[in-house]
Amino acid sequence: MPHSSNPKARQAINKINRSIRDSNRQVTKLRSSYNKAVDEYNREARAHNARVRANRQRLQTEINRFNSRPAKVTYTVTYRASVQTLVHSFQRVEASYDAGSWSADDELFDMVESETANSVALLNALENPSEDTNENDAELQQTAITSE
Repeated sequence: MPHSSNPKARQAINKINRSIRDSNRQVTKLRSSYNKAVDEYNREARAHNARVRANRQRLQTEINRFNSRPAKVTYTVTYRASVQTLVHSFQRVEASYDAGSWSADDELFDMVESETANSVALLNALENPSEDTNENDAELQQTAITSE
């Protein structure tokens, strides 16, 4: 039976072809939407990872400065001991986070990491006020309480 001689067959074929084209358009639209969502997630993940790397580098820099000097002033000995305890506690939290057993959200971890770095930076500034400040000291001067 030739294709052009049967109008009902042609209609059925055209209907099927329209349905296939519609289906393909929907798949393309869904794929595009999915790819946009994945791209957005990846951008946010890269930004988060960059912040984590920067926080860790800052913390490590401050810890290295902290560990390289003995306590100089009597009033900082208590604060130094407190900061050492905080650093050890953070290292346990970080190990828990790295092992995947951290049960709180990433934002809390970031805040813990940042506060530890701030405390170590403050102690370093107290013990050596004449040292050149690093680029992160501007962050310390712009602290603000955010909604909790």
